[in-house]
Formats: sequence, C-alpha cells, structure tokens
Amino acid sequence: MKIFKRIFAVLMAAVMLFSFASCKDNTDNGGTNPEETTSYVRENKTRIAVLEGIDVLGTAKIKVSRDYAYTVTSCKSAEEIMNMVTEGKADLAALPLDLAAKLYNTTNGGVKIIAVNTLGTLYILTGDTSVTSFADIKGKTVYATGKGGFCEYFINYILTQNGIDPEKDVTIEYKEQDELTALALDGTAKLCFIPEPYATKVITENKEMKRLVDLNGLWEKSAGTKPVQGVVIARTEYIEQNPEYIETFLFHNEVALNYLSSEDNQGINFLYENGYFSSFELAQATIPACNLVFMKGEDMKPGSKSVFDVFYGIDPVTLGGAIPDDGIFY
Repeated sequence: MKIFKRIFAVLMAAVMLFSFASCKDNTDNGGTNPEETTSYVRENKTRIAVLEGIDVLGTAKIKVSRDYAYTVTSCKSAEEIMNMVTEGKADLAALPLDLAAKLYNTTNGGVKIIAVNTLGTLYILTGDTSVTSFADIKGKTVYATGKGGFCEYFINYILTQNGIDPEKDVTIEYKEQDELTALALDGTAKLCFIPEPYATKVITENKEMKRLVDLNGLWEKSAGTKPVQGVVIARTEYIEQNPEYIETFLFHNEVALNYLSSEDNQGINFLYENGYFSSFELAQATIPACNLVFMKGEDMKPGSKSVFDVFYGIDPVTLGGAIPDDGIFY
C-alpha cells in the first residue's frame, strides 16, 4: 500500500506542476492558446535587452509574467544595447529602427527585425503663448533629445518638409532625456521635442505645456506612411538555433502589447501597480500617446523602408552606411 501511495503522490505532483506551467503561460490571454502545447519553462532563458524609455513599457508584462522564459535588461544608452547584442549577451533587443539598421549593416546581417512594436512617439510641446502653429517655431530655441539618433533625424525631416531649415531657422539645444524632462517640467524649456512616455508626464505636471501639433501626422503627410520608430531584433544565429523560441516570443509580445491597450484598463493598472508610473491616471493618459503596435512579416516593411529612405538621405551614417536590404526582415 505504501508503494501505491507514493506512486499516487508522485503522479499528483506531476499533474500540479504541469497545471502550474500551463496556467502561467495563459495568464495574459484570458484563456488557452491552442497552438501552444509545449511548456516554455527554460533552463537557458531568452535574454532580452531594451533601451530605456518606451521599450521598457512594451516589455513590462513579459518581464513580470514570463520570467520563466525570459530575462529583460534595461540599457541606458544606444552604445550599451548595441554592445550587448554584438557581444552575444542579448538574444533579442527592443530598440529604435535606426539602431537596428546600423547593427544589421555593421554585423553583415547578424541581426533581423522580427517585429515592430512602436510607431512615432515624438511630440512637440509648447508653453510659449506666441507659438500657436508649427511655423511659429522659426527663430525660436527648441530643446530636444536624441542627438545623433532617431529623434534628431526625425526632427530634421519634419522641419525641412515644412519649410524650416534646422540649421538656420531654429536653434536646437540637445539635452539628455532626464535633463530635458526636468527643464520642461520647471518651465525652462518652453518649446521642446520630447518623446513618450515623458511628454505626457510634462503636460500633466506642468499645466502651461501642451502639444502643439501631431508630428506623426506631418510625417505621414510627407512620407506617405506612418513612421516606424521601435522594433524588436534577434540575432540571426539565435533565430537559426531556436526558431521555436522566436515564434513563442512573437506570440507573447503581441499578447503583452495588446494587454496594455485593453479596454478594461487591466494593462494600465498593471503598469501602475508594478511601479512603471506614479499614478494610475498618469499611466492612463500616457499609453494611448505611446503608439504601441504589433506588426510582423510583410506589415513591417512599408513604414520601416520609408524611415530608411528618409534617414539615409539625411545622413547614411545613422544606418551604418547603407539602406538595409530585405534580409533585415524576419
């Protein structure tokens, strides 16, 4: 009898373990995914590097709820996240599109874009009552962040397409993100280009600041496509060795991004409860302006290629010297 009891106990433990793993894999989707029939508890977790800012929000649910399969590391600079990828310390990375192109070119195809997670997140805010239209920024000092990267080239294109010479018609003062946010909050930077999630924080806490114009709309009007800003890349070697992990991540990533935009505000509350925002109200105001999306396959190409063409025309160096070929897309 003791032997039968032991066998029964072992069987029950196995059932409980299987049930626990299955429940963990379905928490975000409100039910089961019939295509996922494998436990993704891994001894060697997929390592994801994310650039601080909006990419942290896009991977928040994965970091908290999928820690059995992934480790997520936040990077403070473009150099840090690029080093993690090139040194093989990250398998996947969430970063701006221009950095993805640079990595692709400088590693001879060593990475691929597997998903688009963010459209344009840059906004122009003003607390200057004399500035009521985009044309009014001529002759002004405008503060910005992201010199040498996506934000600078996005700004230069928008200015040029609207008859404003970024070298002659405006004075652009570039600051680090934290400094720019502080200057906008205390009223020093009355006119600034600032990305989410910082833009909403500024207009929420400094009531004199407001959004001046829809920069994404201006981009789309000129370029003909919505601007792709943030993407997820994977090392090509990792894709070849672990194709099933890539497909699983794409599923988890889509669920996580949709969760943040859920109509019942569960995703908003999740971000607040896990310390990503100081209040539920701030999270609720910020997320819609972040333009979080999920695109894969052919859907990634039009907006991405448009950005490649524009940025290459401004400065080929930002893409690593060449417009990437279609091999960059997974």
